[in-house]
Parts: sequence; structure tokens; C-alpha cells
Amino acid sequence: DTVNAGRIVDQKPAAKTPVQPGTPVSVTIKQYRPVRPRLVIVPNVRGLMIDAARDTLKLHSLQLAPPTIQDRLDVPGGMVLDQKPAPGDSVRPGTSVSVLVASDSTFVPLLQGSEQNRKALLARYSLLLGNSNPVPSAAAAPGIIIGQNPAPKTRVQKNTAVTIDVATVVPDTMIIVPKVTQLQNSAA
Repeated sequence: DTVNAGRIVDQKPAAKTPVQPGTPVSVTIKQYRPVRPRLVIVPNVRGLMIDAARDTLKLHSLQLAPPTIQDRLDVPGGMVLDQKPAPGDSVRPGTSVSVLVASDSTFVPLLQGSEQNRKALLARYSLLLGNSNPVPSAAAAPGIIIGQNPAPKTRVQKNTAVTIDVATVVPDTMIIVPKVTQLQNSAA
């Protein structure tokens, strides 16, 4: 309490007490003692999912600052990758803790090669191989991917299935309809 620092807060004998002249009066003077703020230790929230990190910080009287998002393919979306202040630091209650969090989305890669290679590539991007649709094609060798959905470079949620269209041999009983859209009627 700095308000009363340096003031006389008590005296003996008390005020208005009759005494002989020359009687000593002792006084108590309020001393200033700085009050140290209460501090809390920052917990380690790295490796926790964002909701668990928020709950952990709240238990320690701390707040979660709006997270910064980073694309990472090697961890689940929503996982805390880093934090500031660092774990173990002493801070005042109510301090905001900044976190770096893994994105819950990824980009779709261009798929090609064998089924095993496609699955491995999709796994690196935290995606799944969906249906493989056979499509008769005279333009592509059998087994070549001629289409995929979602398209390459599309941002999607992790664990999305990517469907592919795979070229197959055109049976002798079939013909391939040519593309005639955008042509003049006489050219079609």
C-alpha cells in the first residue's frame, strides 16, 4: 500500500491522553513495501490440439491469443507446434500466450504412377485415395490417370478422398465420341 507510506499510523500514548511535559511520544511510520505481483508458470501446450491448449492455459489463469496457422503435412490439423512465452516462463495471470498451429487443410497433388505411388503421395499430403474409375480412352495408355477430383492444387481438408479416372483399353465394340463442343456446326 503506497498511499500511506511515510505517514504516522500509530502513536503512544494515544492522542488526548494527559501526560507530564517532556513525556516521550513514540510513533509508528508506515513503510513502503513494494508488492510483488503474483506470477504463474506457463505450461507446455506444444503437441496439444488447440482446444486442449486453450483449456490448459485457462487452468493456469492464462489466455490463448488468436493462433497463427502454418501448413504442415506431418501433423494433424489443429495441433500446437510452438508457443510464446515458452513453457516454464513466469508471467502475470491473464497473459496471452501466442501459438503456432498446424493447418487442417492441404493442397491436392498431381497424381500419376502406380497405385502404390499414388497412395504414398496422398498419404504425405494427409489425403486418401478414393474410387478409381475405369474410363475407356484411345488417347492415353491403359493405367494412366486421365482425371482426378478434386483437381491438382485445390486446397481441401486433410483426410479428403481423391477420386481418379484411369484410362482403359477401348473395346472393339465401342468408339470414342470426339469433342464437338465449341466447333461450328459444319465442322462437327
